[in-house]
Amino acid sequence: MVRAGLLGLEFYSPETSSWKQAHMNARFVILQVLLEAGDDFVSIQPRDNEDGQPDLLISMDREKIETVGKDAIANFLMRLQLYKATADVESG
Repeated sequence: MVRAGLLGLEFYSPETSSWKQAHMNARFVILQVLLEAGDDFVSIQPRDNEDGQPDLLISMDREKIETVGKDAIANFLMRLQLYKATADVESG
């Protein structure tokens, strides 16, 4: 899901400031939640691949999935449910 969130950027249109596919937007949001979780849970670092071309290294600390990752997703889903329950479309 982290990789899909990053690759989903190709479905974002800067001209219209909108996403071409809703599920790609959702994947990008999940990526942002996991990056913001902190504690070096998920990181994205620029690097060069074997042929010298620019690339990215996506890392996830698997030992933190059940602690940091689970808490981050749980908090996100609680906020999302609150926005839905109160019809707060802008925050959602």
